[in-house]
Amino acid sequence: MFGAKSVAGARSLVWVKLRAYWQLIKSLQTGLLLLTGVAGYMSGHPVSPGGVTLWMLLGSLFLVVGGSTVLNMVIDRDIDARMARTAHRPLPSGTVAVPEAWPWDWVCPSWASSGACGYDLCTASLSPPGFSST
Repeated sequence: MFGAKSVAGARSLVWVKLRAYWQLIKSLQTGLLLLTGVAGYMSGHPVSPGGVTLWMLLGSLFLVVGGSTVLNMVIDRDIDARMARTAHRPLPSGTVAVPEAWPWDWVCPSWASSGACGYDLCTASLSPPGFSST
């Protein structure tokens, strides 16, 4: 039915898309924001969070920051296309289309809010405003 070339091509396309989505969240920036978010959370709580809470915190922060960054990339795609430094990004280069990227701005923070409910309802309530006001 499918030849080896078509399967290899499909795998290659999937890898290209996954790498482009990873670029959409600006992993270095997201990592730095995760560190500052965890530091802020821990400085506001007298007791250090346990392992599960810490992983839930990291996961929900990652999703909120990632979703917000995708929204920023969608909004700035026309500016990025005109600058040599940013023209290679996934949206201006056409690797990822806006309809493919846009849902991640809503999906990631929604998952984050539901995950954050497991460790802190106040933090969970801040997730939706965080992504919708970016």
